[in-house]
Amino acid sequence: MTQGYIYALINPSLHGLVKVGKTVKEPEVRAKEISSDTGVPTPFIVAFKVFVSDCDSAELFLHSLLQIKGFRINQQREFFNAPLEVIINSMIELQNSFNFRATVANHEIESGDSNDTFVELEDDFLNEHEQLPVYIDILEEAENFYFGLGDSLQDYSEALKLYKHAIKLGGIEAYSRIGQMYIEGEGCIADNQLALNYFKEGVSKGNENCYFEMGVLFSNIGNQENMNKSFKKYFLSSTFIENKQNKVIFIERIHNISMYLTIKGSEIEDIDLEILSIFIELRESILDEFNKSIEDFLSNTRLEEYADSRKNNRDVFLKLIELKIK
Repeated sequence: MTQGYIYALINPSLHGLVKVGKTVKEPEVRAKEISSDTGVPTPFIVAFKVFVSDCDSAELFLHSLLQIKGFRINQQREFFNAPLEVIINSMIELQNSFNFRATVANHEIESGDSNDTFVELEDDFLNEHEQLPVYIDILEEAENFYFGLGDSLQDYSEALKLYKHAIKLGGIEAYSRIGQMYIEGEGCIADNQLALNYFKEGVSKGNENCYFEMGVLFSNIGNQENMNKSFKKYFLSSTFIENKQNKVIFIERIHNISMYLTIKGSEIEDIDLEILSIFIELRESILDEFNKSIEDFLSNTRLEEYADSRKNNRDVFLKLIELKIK
C-alpha cells in the first residue's frame, strides 16, 4: 500500500469540471505541475484533499463511485462533470474505508461563473455525514433487482452489474451472490470456474460465507475432498461461530446448517470431529434457530412446504449431537 493524497482540482477555465486523482506529493505541488503541462490559461486550484493509507485503492474507490453516479466524462480521464459539493461529499465517504486527514483549500475563485469560497472543514461537519459504507445503497438496489422487490422488476443482469459495482467499493458481501449467479447462470452464462474465482476472492477479502458456497459448488461437481475442506473452513470460522450478519445480504446460519446436513446425507455420522465439537458447543443456540425458522415457515402459507424439511434437519442434528455426546 502507498500512502498519499486524493485530491480534487478545479479551474476557472473549466467550469463544471473537477479533476480527481492521487499523488504522493503535496496536492498543491501536483496542481502546479498539471497547470504547466496542460496549457490551460488559468491555474488549477486544490479545492479539497484527503490523506489516505492506500491512495491506489482510494482512487479506484472514488472513481468507481463517481462513475456509478454518472459523472465520469471519459473512462481514461480523471475529469468529472459534477458539482464540487458532490465530489467533496464523495471524498468524505472515504472515511468509511480509509484512514485519512481532510482539508478543504481556503481559496476564492473569482470568475463570472462562480464566487464560491472554500473554508476549513470542521470536525462537526464530518460527524454529520452518514456513517454507513457507501456501497450499502448499491447492494440494496442490487438485491431489489435480484428478487424483484418493491417497484423493481426482477432483472438479473442489472443486479449482477450492481453487485460488481458494490465489490469495487468494498462491499465484500456481494461476492457470495455473484458466485451463486455464475453457478446458476442468472444474468450471465453459467461458469463454475468463474464462480469459484469470485468465492476465492471473497474469502481473501474477508467474506467467510464464501467458504460455504465453495463447499456447495464442490459438492455439485463431485469433488468431495475440496467440499469437506471448504465446509470445515466455514464452520470453524468466526462468521459461523459468532453468527455474524452483514448489513444487506442476510445469510441465515441455520439455512447453511440445514443444507450441509442434507448434502452429507447418510454420511453425516462421519462428520469432521472439529465441526461436530462446534455444533455441540453451539447446540442450544442452533436448536433455538431451528425452532424459530420452523415457526416462521409455518406462519407463512407460501413457505409452509419447507417446514417439514427443516424439521427433518433439526431431528438429524439432534440425533447427531446425542449420539456423539453419549
